[in-house]
Amino acid sequence: MFESFSQYFDPKRNQSWIPVAKVGGVFVGIGLLILLLKELIIAILAAISIGIGVFILTVAFRIWRMLK
Repeated sequence: MFESFSQYFDPKRNQSWIPVAKVGGVFVGIGLLILLLKELIIAILAAISIGIGVFILTVAFRIWRMLK
């Protein structure tokens, strides 16, 4: 496994640049996927927090209106 991976970066072999470009593209793709998932998780947590906040404010308003 390690030899097959390291052969992509062996400068002694007369290979083209395509395998190295593929490995670079895979790493860029993985990085973008992690970034998008991170933003999605943050958006979901933010939406849940906003929903809980609106619910608590609604309850506080109803209590204030009952005591008035």
